Amino acid sequence: MMRSSSSKSSSSTSFEPSLKRPLPKRGGGGWLNVLLPYCQKPEIFPKSEVYCYDDEFVIIYDKYPKAKKHLLVIPRRYIDNVEELKKQDLELIRAFKEKGQGIIEK
Repeated sequence: MMRSSSSKSSSSTSFEPSLKRPLPKRGGGGWLNVLLPYCQKPEIFPKSEVYCYDDEFVIIYDKYPKAKKHLLVIPRRYIDNVEELKKQDLELIRAFKEKGQGIIEK
């Protein structure tokens, strides 16, 4: 079940390893500095920035949209680069598709 960004409850996620990294300042440049805070603490951002989130994903509005409706589906699990993905991550990729499709169908 996806939570609205207005939910203020904290949740544990599979994002734990990245919590060792300091929370970057908003707007600090670079995709990691900009997107990582949304994954770590989506509940601190306004509804105008975070569409929804759950323990696996955060869905945010793109700040530089290329279409009328342009959302980013971001895993809360820290993935440094695509080369880190293994065969066992196929379910994560499927979940990306399902989340995106669910948003499209709303």
